Amino acid sequence: MEPRIALDGGTDGLNIYRKIIKEAYKYLNPNGYLCLEIGYDQKKEVIKLIEDTRKYKEIYSKKDLAGNDRIIICKKES
Repeated sequence: MEPRIALDGGTDGLNIYRKIIKEAYKYLNPNGYLCLEIGYDQKKEVIKLIEDTRKYKEIYSKKDLAGNDRIIICKKES
């Protein structure tokens, strides 16, 4: 059975992304990469969360084999 936090992303489904984006910065090496798997329809919202921190650069997404946006990658500002 999955823990509730693994299944409940809050009202907009982005709570875990908010937490990871905020906390990861403390643990990444200078110029380290943050890679997030996203839902096919979450690209714009997650990129906005990353941009709003002003702590990451080189933000881009990768598509899965079905052509859906699936991964967002960004680099920690050094």
